[in-house]
Amino acid sequence: MSNQPLDKGRVVVIAEKYQDNQGNDKNRYATVGRATKWPNQNGQGDNVDMEIDTMPVNSSGPIKMYIFWDSEQQNNLPQNNSQGYNQQQPQQGYQPQNNGYAQGTRG
Repeated sequence: MSNQPLDKGRVVVIAEKYQDNQGNDKNRYATVGRATKWPNQNGQGDNVDMEIDTMPVNSSGPIKMYIFWDSEQQNNLPQNNSQGYNQQQPQQGYQPQNNGYAQGTRG
């Protein structure tokens, strides 16, 4: 058997629900850890290891987590991306609000 992982990804939770300009429900996700998919030694299914780095605050009850696999993100890249980098859509990652503070460099 191979010691190489089958896939890697990030473990996320829904940080915010919102509606886009067309009124479609969307989610913003916050990354809480990493996931690695390994081949099963018995040949039945795959094993998934999750390393959780942080937990959402003010949560009560069960927490639903999702895994965004790197291989799935690479399969969803636009075909005309000639620069070779992944242009993430805003709904795929958590975008923190600036809370009224100005961002930029000091002059």
